[in-house]
Amino acid sequence: MELPAIVKTAKAFEQGAAHVKPGVTVLPPQYVGDFNDVAKARQAAQAQVGAGAGAFGQQLNLGRQGLAQAAKEGQAVVVGGPLVKACGSEAGFAGYVKSDTGAELEFAVDAVLNDTFAAEQVRFGIASATGATDFVLCDAAPETVATMDKVKADLASGVIVIQ
Repeated sequence: MELPAIVKTAKAFEQGAAHVKPGVTVLPPQYVGDFNDVAKARQAAQAQVGAGAGAFGQQLNLGRQGLAQAAKEGQAVVVGGPLVKACGSEAGFAGYVKSDTGAELEFAVDAVLNDTFAAEQVRFGIASATGATDFVLCDAAPETVATMDKVKADLASGVIVIQ
């Protein structure tokens, strides 16, 4: 679904890929219109594999099964999200994005219940101190881990600013 937070995530994926590998081609995101439609997700991923995709970022529920099937068939990898699973529990997953959506909701509910709510911008994400967002790599080579650590540091320090 083409929701603002998901569109922003897709743009951040593209920006991160370009930061790590300048000149990389990132295909336009495919919004299948349903987080749970396995067939639509698989079909969209097959089209992307056909266009040369080697890695997928995604925010699906049951639909991730279709995407994972297509990625495996096309020898591509998947970055999971928004829920982190144990590495190795899903074939073809190179890592997981720990999303802060639940933390944002919990923060807002707690603020209302504790009568501390204020209409203000509260930072979440890797650059924030909440710890609610992370990127978990699975079986990554040392150079991949070092690159990811640098990206996280660049986000935290403001070298990378998500557009």
